[in-house]
Amino acid sequence: MLTIDTKKISFVIDTLIENAILYSKEEGKIIIDCVYDNEKIILFVNDNGIGLRPINKFMLFSKFYRGKRAKLMNTDGMGLKLYLSKEIIKRHKGKIYAKSKGKDMGSTFFIEIPFAK
Repeated sequence: MLTIDTKKISFVIDTLIENAILYSKEEGKIIIDCVYDNEKIILFVNDNGIGLRPINKFMLFSKFYRGKRAKLMNTDGMGLKLYLSKEIIKRHKGKIYAKSKGKDMGSTFFIEIPFAK
């Protein structure tokens, strides 16, 4: 059984999809899927957008943080949605993280939420 606050988890998923759209190239490709095992469900959002430099991966979920390239592509952001997403997932006893092979190599964001025991 998975026990979640559906409105808050929807906010997190919407944030990841919105970011994939905002930071992907025109005609970009976005893949959304989930897998599960006996312990947790893992949802991921993969894009072929601007990617992440190693420093970005560590700072990404910090309050008010925005990478230089992200600021250039979307000037309206405040750097709060990923921070709030991290807090929401943490309160669900889960994890949120990102992987990327580097600049212009796209990125994949993961959400892991454990099943109730």
